[in-house]
Amino acid sequence: MAHDPARDSSLEVLGKVAELAAQIGLVGRLEEDTRRFFLGVDLGQGRLQGVYVRDSSHAGRPTVTVFSPGLQMEKAAFQALLPRLALDLLRANETMTLARYGLVENDRYALVMASVDHLLDSFAPADLQASVFAVAQAADRCEREFGRDDY
Repeated sequence: MAHDPARDSSLEVLGKVAELAAQIGLVGRLEEDTRRFFLGVDLGQGRLQGVYVRDSSHAGRPTVTVFSPGLQMEKAAFQALLPRLALDLLRANETMTLARYGLVENDRYALVMASVDHLLDSFAPADLQASVFAVAQAADRCEREFGRDDY
């Protein structure tokens, strides 16, 4: 396998995230193939939420994005909900702290994500903990609104 400096850099960043998580007792796993660090969050009342951290470094600044999938639906169904959903997400973005909603699309699906970005240099263990729970709660809130628990 050829040497991949970008992959090595991402794994180094995620290794630092794993160290931060261990310092505060968060149990996660590094997924080298997808270059993500995964944490399972128990939100109580039988609701679990998957949270990921990925390297999103930019312009030489080590940066991470903490994110959680909230709602996935086929694009046709999503298009029918778009006007109401878009306004609801924009309103929610204005009132949330440590999380924001965004949209990821491919040819078949639309996925609402909750996420937050941090510079790694100033990312403390308490920041990781707060961010993990904030995006997990935001993603779960989106799922609950549609009567789902997919992630």
